[in-house]
Amino acid sequence: MPSATAPGRIERATHTVAPTPSPDRFALGYAFAGLHVDSRVPGVRDLLQRVLGPAFTATTATQADAGTAPLRLTVRLRGRGEPTAATVHGLTRMPTLLLDGTRQAVLVHTPDQVTVLQLAEEDATELLLTARPGAGEVDLAVPDDSPAALRAVARTVKFLVGAQLTAAGLPVFHGSAVSSDGDGIVVVGPSGSGKSSLMFLVATRAGWDFVSDDLVFAWSDADGAPRMSGWSNRIGLSVAALSGHPARARFEQARLRRYDQPLGSLDVDADRPWSRADRVRVYCDIDEFLQTAQVRGAAAVRPRGVVVPVAERDRRGWELTVEDPEDLRWRADFDANIRQLKHVTDFLGLVPRPALADAGDAAAVGTALDALPVVRVRYGRDMLDDVPRFWDEVTDALARTRSASLPGALR
Repeated sequence: MPSATAPGRIERATHTVAPTPSPDRFALGYAFAGLHVDSRVPGVRDLLQRVLGPAFTATTATQADAGTAPLRLTVRLRGRGEPTAATVHGLTRMPTLLLDGTRQAVLVHTPDQVTVLQLAEEDATELLLTARPGAGEVDLAVPDDSPAALRAVARTVKFLVGAQLTAAGLPVFHGSAVSSDGDGIVVVGPSGSGKSSLMFLVATRAGWDFVSDDLVFAWSDADGAPRMSGWSNRIGLSVAALSGHPARARFEQARLRRYDQPLGSLDVDADRPWSRADRVRVYCDIDEFLQTAQVRGAAAVRPRGVVVPVAERDRRGWELTVEDPEDLRWRADFDANIRQLKHVTDFLGLVPRPALADAGDAAAVGTALDALPVVRVRYGRDMLDDVPRFWDEVTDALARTRSASLPGALR
């Protein structure tokens, strides 16, 4: 990684656009993480509240509140003469950061300023990010207030909030999750194992609430008990889960942001091979998913158990096996790789090192998660015909195991 000003003709980003007459100031929170936003671009707050999901909360804030937030973000329109991918000389030779496949060219790297140009993606415009190391200040300049520009802002906001969570060393793992009355069940498995489909079926057929589609953060609440919330990612739902489902027509008629037109008739062929390569997905943001599937969202739920699904196309019915958590080590197997996020965060100098107390809390949360009961369930496609009974048996097995093995505080 570069340690001095990167090559090129850009030495410092300058702001030449005056703020809008009525900037929108609000606080955004997730668990213990916080962000104060001062937006001079219309539509930012509305989009963030819709696409980030139930784990994120936005509240009105005043300028005086800015000093209490760990990070302060300004969102504004790009000024005339500020660098763009089309105007920066030698862009392809500049040092680059990679975050979730997004390429960020490093324009400036000095002790008091880091500036990167985040290049455009399929559905997001480029943006200019300037961070003040150690000051907790971030400036985002976008080319316009188009949906693609607002999506670029939303992804950066996720990055900034996630930076605070990962700096504290909190457990984060790949898994979908659902909840009922505040009790959450995590579904873990390798990519393509059907976690999202099982979450969708349990939420829509068994009446549970949506928590997560792919990533889960865990932490300890004020009472010291473990909590978990889903992370905001675009949901990829297998169309096979819509076979015979009442939500199929709603998804076919929905005008989802990724497609900007109704999807039309979906190929829900039940005879398609059960493999990742043959899976056909519909992609939607969390607010679109909740509305179209007609399910509720939940956050900060109490973790109560872990389910490891194994879909077997030719199996009739289902089979449950209670696993020994010490033998399975599910967190190690399905730990989300956040080292890239931490590295980029440290490079930008945005989040201070965690206090020892935070590290201790993270260790305690990990210990509590490792003690959760685990059930492996093998099921065939006829499970689709009786999801409520299937899920009742799964949760009953988890509850019996938990009562027999966990301390009273975690039951």
